[in-house]
Amino acid sequence: MPCCEPKKELNHICHGEVAEQDKKKKPRGRASKQMQYNHRFITTVVGFRKKKGPNSSKK
Repeated sequence: MPCCEPKKELNHICHGEVAEQDKKKKPRGRASKQMQYNHRFITTVVGFRKKKGPNSSKK
């Protein structure tokens, strides 16, 4: 099957492409709120530092 045609198979790999992997589903409702709270308040660094954004890659 040439790569120019639309993909009909899910596991078709062409020209160095990587097959997509199944992702774990994100929690919903109460569990997502709990994760949000833990991320924002519980796992913060103690001290007087500048607040980092949620997308910061520095630790």
